[in-house]
Amino acid sequence: MRRIKIFFKYYRYKAVYPCLILGLLVIIFYIYMYTAFYIIPDEQITDNLVSFRIEQVGKLCPYNEDNDTEFQLLLSNVNNEDKVWASNLNISEGGEWHPFKCSARYSVAVVIPYRNRANHLKIFMYYIHHFLQKQNIHYKIFVIEQDEKRDFNRGLLFNIGFSEVIKEKRFPCFIFHDVDLLPVNLKNIYACSKYPRHMAVAIEKYGYKVPYDRYFGGVTSILTDQFLLVNGFSNKFYGWGGEDDDFFNRIRNSGLQVVRFGTRISKYNSLFHEEGKPSPDRYNKLYRGHETYHIDGLNSLEYSIKKKINANTHVRIVVEI
Repeated sequence: MRRIKIFFKYYRYKAVYPCLILGLLVIIFYIYMYTAFYIIPDEQITDNLVSFRIEQVGKLCPYNEDNDTEFQLLLSNVNNEDKVWASNLNISEGGEWHPFKCSARYSVAVVIPYRNRANHLKIFMYYIHHFLQKQNIHYKIFVIEQDEKRDFNRGLLFNIGFSEVIKEKRFPCFIFHDVDLLPVNLKNIYACSKYPRHMAVAIEKYGYKVPYDRYFGGVTSILTDQFLLVNGFSNKFYGWGGEDDDFFNRIRNSGLQVVRFGTRISKYNSLFHEEGKPSPDRYNKLYRGHETYHIDGLNSLEYSIKKKINANTHVRIVVEI
């Protein structure tokens, strides 16, 4: 009888240890999948950026390692005709620019969702062109404007922008950017990291703090192939909020890490505006999002183009959804 008790006691403990180890692995996996942002140290920023040399001639533009400064720009000329200052900056029609004295290391399409924010757009364009040229990158800016028929759909406009851009030219990197955010630190390089990057970490309207741990809104960068992998944004979020959290979930559920630069570098000033009408069922859509990633996104777009204009500072695409 004693031998039987020893036998059961031995195998009971032998079974407990694997269960404990398995439980620990599950906890580690959960932390990795749902809470972790990897913060790239300042000294490793350029090592983590993915270089795409568009022109194979001339020397590469320098990294500007010492350019860790806050960008200063007087906005007194913002009301001047954009044709004048765009010409002075040598911006091509349609909002494209590349450095002339060296070959750009990075090439990026900047996509902006837009409706009824003319003053913000004017300030943003004047500011962002000056900022990006300081970084010696190749870039082109696309503004995707939604008509008035339905509530604003930020994620859908990003998907439309992506789809229209790659018809024209396959940029290796995309930056999805709100029109009311202005980057501050020149070391916040507008290029893609090896993994999707949340760029607008410290925003003025939130006291230059992250509003919540998994916040993924404002400005994000992602490689073209990674955006295709996650099937873009959801097209279901009409009204304010939810689409950026869903996008974060898509990325993590695809097995990709999400990275940030430090808050000092990822700092943005805000242009004031009233918050939009909240999406009434955003929490339910977030909860059930994992069920529809494969059928809701780039592969389920429905829209029509009403107007496409190569403006002095950007490509303007007006869409009906």
